[in-house]
Order: sequence, then structure tokens, then C-alpha cells
Amino acid sequence: MNVKGRYHNLYKHNIKELMATKLDGNISQIKIMNDSPYFMQGEVFNGSARGFKSSLGITLGVGFGTASYKNGIAQNSQLAYTLF
Repeated sequence: MNVKGRYHNLYKHNIKELMATKLDGNISQIKIMNDSPYFMQGEVFNGSARGFKSSLGITLGVGFGTASYKNGIAQNSQLAYTLF
């Protein structure tokens, strides 16, 4: 398979293993997740969603991400998989 693009050097590598080695840490402590909930949490605690009880965030980049915030919890909404 001919892999091109910005991540071609990472193809067929265990990213968590590489990170644990570089950080001298334990692989079980590394979590790889969608970035939308982290974006939303930043907006709620120090950004444009500050002071709201609930909110919805949309991220556009390599993909389409969504996250919601309610009752102190930011979570992945996965609306990219919803038909509309």
C-alpha cells in the first residue's frame, strides 16, 4: 500500500507505544481519543462557552467533530455519523 500525506511515517506503528517510550511512561496511561470533547472543555472553562449550563461545539479540520457539554461534563457527541 502506498501511503501518502502528513502521517505516512506513522503508518503501521503503534502510536501509544511510541509515545510511552518517548515520555518514559506506561502505555496504559495513554488515551487516544477524538479531540472534540477537549476543545469543548476548553471553551466551557475558559472560552466562548464560559458561563453556559449546556452548549454544543463543532470542530472542522481533517474531519468533522462534535462535542456537547452538560452538567459539568464535556463529551463526544459523534454527530458526524448522524444523517441529516
